[in-house]
Amino acid sequence: MKLKHYAHGALITLLFVLEINAQPIIANPIISRGKPTCGSSNGTAVLVDGKFGTAAWPVTPGSWVAIKVGAGPSKVFFNWNNPAYSWSDSIGKATSCKNDMAVPRDYDILVSSNSTRGYDGSWILVASIRRNTVTARGHVIAFTGASWVKMSILAGGGKLDEIEVFDVSRSTRDIWFFTGTSISANTFKDAIVPADNFADRIAAAHPGYHPAMIRGGIGCINSSTFSGDISRYLDMTRNVRFWAVEMGTNDAWGGSDTGVTTFIKNMQVVIDSCKAAGIQPIIARIIATDSLKAGWEVNPAYLKAIDSLTRADSLIAGPDLYSWFRAHPGDLNSDGVHPNGIGGAAIQKLWADKMGSLYTDIVPVQAGP
Repeated sequence: MKLKHYAHGALITLLFVLEINAQPIIANPIISRGKPTCGSSNGTAVLVDGKFGTAAWPVTPGSWVAIKVGAGPSKVFFNWNNPAYSWSDSIGKATSCKNDMAVPRDYDILVSSNSTRGYDGSWILVASIRRNTVTARGHVIAFTGASWVKMSILAGGGKLDEIEVFDVSRSTRDIWFFTGTSISANTFKDAIVPADNFADRIAAAHPGYHPAMIRGGIGCINSSTFSGDISRYLDMTRNVRFWAVEMGTNDAWGGSDTGVTTFIKNMQVVIDSCKAAGIQPIIARIIATDSLKAGWEVNPAYLKAIDSLTRADSLIAGPDLYSWFRAHPGDLNSDGVHPNGIGGAAIQKLWADKMGSLYTDIVPVQAGP
C-alpha cells in the first residue's frame, strides 16, 4: 500500500508540473510607468518612476492616489510597495524582529472611465481590502472600459515608494513573490535597493516582458515559522504564480545539521500548499556565510535537502546562492551572513539569470486590445 500511495503522489506531482510548465509565460506589460498621477497631496509622480527605495509618498487615513494608465486592458494587476524593511510584523510570528511598521490597513481600489483629474468623474469600486498586514501586495482587478485606477486609503499609514499597474488581460502568469528571511529583506527592500532588479533584468534580456514583483522578506524567521503561517502567506499572495523562496539560513544557524529533518518537513508543507493553490515554488540554495566573520558555515546537509526537494517534487531549480557567496564573501555585510548592496544586486541577477530560460522562445504580447 505504501508503494501504491507513493506512486500516486508522485503521479500527482508530475501531472502538476507538466500542467503548470505547459502554460507559456505570456507577457503582462507594465502600463503605469511615467503616466499622469493625481493625489490627495503632492508628490505622487514618484510612484510611477520605476525607482524603489528612493523618494516615497506619505500614506494617511483619507489619502488617495490615482493613475491614468489609459484604456484598453480588460484586467490589470495593481501592485503597490511600502519601502519598509520587513514584509510583515505579524505573519511569520517573528516577534523578536518586529519593526512596528505602519501599512495601508484598509483601502479600496476604484476605476474610472471619465475622470480628468483623479477626483472628478464617476468611480466604480473593484476591490475592498480590510485588515491588511503586509508592506507589499497586488490585486487583479476588472478594468474593461476604464482608463484610471485609484487607491483610496481608509485606515493605516506608512509610505509608498512605487505603484505598478500591469495589463493582465491575457495572462497572470508573470507575477512573482520573492519571499524569505532577512536575506531577502536585505536584497529587495533594504535602504540600498539595486538600480536593476529582477524584473528590470528580465525585461532587458527578454524584450516585451516585465515581471510583476512582490517583495516579501521577514527577518528572524525559519522554516517552522514559514510553514506554520503558510495559510496567511497565501491569503496575501494567492494571485501570484511563482514563489521565489529563500529559506534555511536561520534553520542552519551555527553550522550543525540537527534541524535538517524538520527543515525538510516544513519545506514540504510549503511546496504542497503552493501547488494546491496553483502556485509554483522555486527554492534557492542557501546563501553561504563568510566563516571568518560569522564564525560558522552552512552545513552541506541543508544544500542536499534543497536539491533533494527540488528533484522529488519536480521543481524548477532555483539559483545557487551558496556557490556565489562562497566565491564572493566580499558581497556580505560585516556579520558575514547578510548580503550588502553589491550582494543584493548579485542575488537579483542570479534569480534573473536562472529564470531566464522560462522566457526563451516565447512570443510576448503587447498591451491593449
